[in-house]
Amino acid sequence: MECLGLYFVAFLRDRKGISNAVPMMGRVFELTGQGETYEQAFKHTYGISVKQAVSEVVDLFRRTSTNPVERVKGTQLETFLPR
Repeated sequence: MECLGLYFVAFLRDRKGISNAVPMMGRVFELTGQGETYEQAFKHTYGISVKQAVSEVVDLFRRTSTNPVERVKGTQLETFLPR
């Protein structure tokens, strides 16, 4: 789950262009603490529904099922690929 979470952050940052995705997560948790649902807080913070973001990640995984290297191409996770 940690790796999937790390990938999700990389997806938001590198594929969705949300450069400050990590600090924004704090805002999501602040909003949930103030009574918003996670889904509301996520959309309020990132401007995209969590369902849409997850759907895009799942679609990307399907498209890259035979080429997992392509899955991390263009993200900071690319540095972890074997050389």
